[in-house]
Amino acid sequence: MMINIKLKDDQYTYTYIDHARHIARAILINENNEVCLLKLLGDDDFGHRDYVETPGGGINANETPSQAVIREVKEETGCESEIIDAIGVVEDYYNLIHRKNINYYFLVKVKSYGTQKLEEQEKTIIKDLIWVDFNKAISLYENMNKDKLEILVARRELPIIKKAYEMLFG
Repeated sequence: MMINIKLKDDQYTYTYIDHARHIARAILINENNEVCLLKLLGDDDFGHRDYVETPGGGINANETPSQAVIREVKEETGCESEIIDAIGVVEDYYNLIHRKNINYYFLVKVKSYGTQKLEEQEKTIIKDLIWVDFNKAISLYENMNKDKLEILVARRELPIIKKAYEMLFG
């Protein structure tokens, strides 16, 4: 059964939500069943970032979520990939920027490796790719509680990582 989670933003004050963003995200695994995580480090509207997040990004008007996840994986990791299965949908909010997010998660495996093609804004915040086993990935998310955005990201991604593990290993 696919995950369907709805989360609230209790970290930033709610004023209003005026737009929604549809996002495709990957639990990307390699030949060793390690998970790819993006190491984010830098400063933006949310403040200082120093945590990990799964590869993914906005779905373009002419794309399906599955097409977008393959494109985003290629851009952010350099990997050609293929979808194993859909994991589910997480709806969350970023009150600070007045946005509702609809995140479509997929379990994806690497077919081949290549070079990242990051957008200019991504170059300022994505500092590295790390490959970790599922236990380490779960531990990283369980320990993400230093600031507001980290807490929101961990709430969104931890149940997805656990579900991907269950899908792969029972």
